Amino acid sequence: MSSSSLRKVGGRPISKIWEWFVKGDLVPNSKGYYSATCSFCEYHWSTAKVAKLKKHLAYECTKVDSDTKISILMMLTNNCDDSEDDSYDTSTTSTTKSKKRKSNDRSQTHIDDHYENFPTPLGKEDQINKVLAKMFVCCNLPFALIEHPFFIEFVKTLRATYNLPSRWVLTETLIIQEISRINLKVNRIINEENNMTIAFDGWTNPTGQSIYDYCLITEDRKEYLWCSKDYSNVPHHTGAFLGDEIIKIVDNIGPERLAVSDNAPDARVA
Repeated sequence: MSSSSLRKVGGRPISKIWEWFVKGDLVPNSKGYYSATCSFCEYHWSTAKVAKLKKHLAYECTKVDSDTKISILMMLTNNCDDSEDDSYDTSTTSTTKSKKRKSNDRSQTHIDDHYENFPTPLGKEDQINKVLAKMFVCCNLPFALIEHPFFIEFVKTLRATYNLPSRWVLTETLIIQEISRINLKVNRIINEENNMTIAFDGWTNPTGQSIYDYCLITEDRKEYLWCSKDYSNVPHHTGAFLGDEIIKIVDNIGPERLAVSDNAPDARVA
């Protein structure tokens, strides 16, 4: 098969993600989007975007096998631009950054002049972006802050040539990459462990959502967050309900490798 037949109109190759989906008909007036059905759980999208398909297999599909899930997590971690991906905004941003960098390069004189005007190296920019994503998540900061004039002024004071990502890039690219990297690391660790304990607990966050965290504790007492679930739409978190949720996790990891622990009455029933 020729390479031209593997490409869409416009020259971009078809995404590898379609290996795990049934590609449907072209959606009229959609700029090249197709309908799609998951090969594992048969969930259907009338208009399928590549980014959503990746997120589905990485975080939502309950029937995907572990090897495929790890492959998708690696794609997200590496931000594989392998396709007709919905990454126009990010690629446009990257192009804009590149143009700014070239403009900065042309304006440079000597290393002794003004250190602040030196372009930020790509490696350093990636490092800053990772730390930035962690800060927004771990400090529970509103994502709109990244586009606030005072925050931009603060960052520019620290490093004038660093280009802050947009709110969209922060939430749809940087944070997704960091989550994928952590999930991939946890999956690799858990796959090598046995005799683990599931510990779980529920709490209500400041916005009123009912959240349950499920953690895995290894034999050497290291604790890893396996998943968090929002049960805000579940009226009663009974022992039967929690039991069903635990069974899903146990089946996913392997019952011979796990035990369950929690002191709440409903949890003991589960």
